[in-house]
Amino acid sequence: MDKRKLLKVIGVVLLGLLLFEGMLFIYGSSFATLLYQAIFFGKYNLNLISEIVLLLFSLLVLVIRKRLNILKPKSKNFIASLKRGVPILVIAILVLISNLITITGESLNIPNFISLVLFAITIGMAEEFFFRGFVQEEIVNAYGSTRKQVIISIVISGIIFGVVHLSNALGNQGIITTVMQVFQASSLGILIGSIYYVTKNIWSVVFLHSFYDFAILLGEVNTYKDCVSGDDISTAMLIFTLVGTLVYSIIYLVGAYLNLQERHVNEHINEEVTEEKLAKNENKATIAKKIVVVVIVVFIWISLFIPTDAVTNYETCYTYESITLEGEISYSTKDEFILNDVSLSIANNNLVIESIDGENYIEVETLEKDIYDIYVYELDNNYHILLNADEILYYGYVSKDTVIYSNEFVNTLINRLEKFDVPSISSLGKIESDGITYPIIKTYISDYFIIKDNKVFVINND
Repeated sequence: MDKRKLLKVIGVVLLGLLLFEGMLFIYGSSFATLLYQAIFFGKYNLNLISEIVLLLFSLLVLVIRKRLNILKPKSKNFIASLKRGVPILVIAILVLISNLITITGESLNIPNFISLVLFAITIGMAEEFFFRGFVQEEIVNAYGSTRKQVIISIVISGIIFGVVHLSNALGNQGIITTVMQVFQASSLGILIGSIYYVTKNIWSVVFLHSFYDFAILLGEVNTYKDCVSGDDISTAMLIFTLVGTLVYSIIYLVGAYLNLQERHVNEHINEEVTEEKLAKNENKATIAKKIVVVVIVVFIWISLFIPTDAVTNYETCYTYESITLEGEISYSTKDEFILNDVSLSIANNNLVIESIDGENYIEVETLEKDIYDIYVYELDNNYHILLNADEILYYGYVSKDTVIYSNEFVNTLINRLEKFDVPSISSLGKIESDGITYPIIKTYISDYFIIKDNKVFVINND
């Protein structure tokens, strides 16, 4: 080999090695740290794990039903398929811009962001593999030999997708909001189903679904706990949200209608489309698009009359002041705590108050939420009691002198328990700092919160 050429090769390799090591030391460790934090402490990790389980289940179903071939696109390429989902893309982009404006000026929580990206991708894969790759394919193959039957099959599978969202009412979401979500999700499911049927490209609908959910959730990526909407909303806001749901649903259904015209469906059922039919399809498509424009204009006009406070009060959002605090944290894994001659424990997700001789027993069922854990600590002449109700912390204290099994004590204890909205609780305990003891909770994403002056504070020791 030529000496000059050899030196050049050695120089290029050495430069590459130096750059490689530099990137490893400067960015590799930083990225590894962020990835570690995202995997173990990301806000959406619990949901991500659930979706991974659903994804594995969906893949198993596809294997059993011999439908893994859906993972290989058969008709349209990815970009062409995305064009069928323009309504979803436009709405998602508008929501994304709105949420980017919302978080502008905030310090982006990188672990939460990575967790959100992974969560959104997994949602798209799990739900599209199952609802389009399995449910819709099963119904269409069994019943979709004509265009009318294809449309009915896609509508049924879309409604099934929407009805599944009723489970959100089991959480903190209000009934009215859930019903509107079911209606909107059904319409969205029909549109996504139409895209998949026409394009036979599962990855395009996975992307649309994932991008849509990512855009919606991005606005709360920096929060410790997501906002919730209840049923106690003003008439003006109720009308606005109902109209909004109707508008979104019309847009989605018009998109589905355009995808399911004869010119797009008939090639899949081996039926010819005449020139006359094509012309009619074009005219109907133009009318449908005009209807969408009119509906959007009316919706914007209505929104101008909605009071600002009605929008603000529609959702309950949780913000926590930060506090710098260092000290010794104590936890306990005990299932029962003895207070004088009274025992406190948890049974059937209720607080149990029992005399230590076992002769008297009461299971408190008046608390609004199920109770999962209890922690009690002594301070001065008081017993401090913490109850874990997942995203609710019940906390209060009673004087040691008043603790004796009686109806009066039971009523006093229940009345002393204050309810605090917190992120999902992992552990209960106390922290001693500068001679002061505070009740503390650890969340599933390893943030610490304390109760001070009857308020919730997040500990920030960065």
